[in-house]
Amino acid sequence: LHGFDVGAGAAVTGYGSMPAAVFASPGTAVRAAVLWLTPNQVEQLTWTELTYWLARLDTARFAPDEADVRIDQVLAYVLRLGVFCPDGEPIALAAIPAEHRTAAAMTQEQLLDRAAKIVLDDETATAETIVRRIFEHAASTTHGARERLWPLVRQLPDEHWTRFPAAELLAQLD
Repeated sequence: LHGFDVGAGAAVTGYGSMPAAVFASPGTAVRAAVLWLTPNQVEQLTWTELTYWLARLDTARFAPDEADVRIDQVLAYVLRLGVFCPDGEPIALAAIPAEHRTAAAMTQEQLLDRAAKIVLDDETATAETIVRRIFEHAASTTHGARERLWPLVRQLPDEHWTRFPAAELLAQLD
């Protein structure tokens, strides 16, 4: 997937990770998978991803590396919260292979270490600290994460995507 990278969303899940979020990254190419779905399967999958918007990535180019197919349109899930930018720039997920990546990349543990310090307002907090806190005090920890992480996001700019269901996208699925 050219022109985008995959970063961490500004949230800590109930199972102790930070969700994935696409963000614009000119010149970057990330490894991504393609799902060939029927309209019914798209609907069912979308119901499982309520923290995301289904969208067409208007400025994306997808180049399969093994199949002899052409993909003219890329649909993806855009995280409603946006990508985590604790220092003003997105942080990429180190687990996602990329070429020409310009964003700093972190592992989930490194991201959770960073988020723990922010959410818990404690420089000694670690990934383990926040995950334990989520299991023991889910409501207050989630509330703290909302208050402290959400201001540190960057939304995917409108020129890069069209939110589904747009009329022209619906027509193409019929």
